[in-house]
Amino acid sequence: MNTMHLEGAAREAIATADLLRRGFEVYGAACGNSSFDLVAYKHGHLLRVEVKGRKKAPRGTGPVGSVSKSSKLDCHKFDILAVIEGNQVWYIRSVLHILNVASEELITAETVNKWTTHKNLARATTLKGDECPNLFSN
Repeated sequence: MNTMHLEGAAREAIATADLLRRGFEVYGAACGNSSFDLVAYKHGHLLRVEVKGRKKAPRGTGPVGSVSKSSKLDCHKFDILAVIEGNQVWYIRSVLHILNVASEELITAETVNKWTTHKNLARATTLKGDECPNLFSN
């Protein structure tokens, strides 16, 4: 396992410990080609969690991701982005994720950042539950 994979595994372990401390059930990918890193379950809701280190994560707290399938932060592939810096963890939602009881426990006050395009933010703020796309399709 190379250094990059070891650092990624360490960040996933930190995120897992934080989610467990918050009362979530946490499941990891069995192989390295999953489109997200962890699944967190609480209050009847599954959350797909992508884990990033501070250097690769967007700044700010506010919904993130691109609707472009070629983006490294393709918001179709995750609900929550766990950002790790040292032993600290904070959570940002995907622009396509509609908040629920479980995700509201993780998300702090949201502010728009320059990585959230106006198009993606508009899409995120106008989606309603019955209009939500199938987030598990590729």
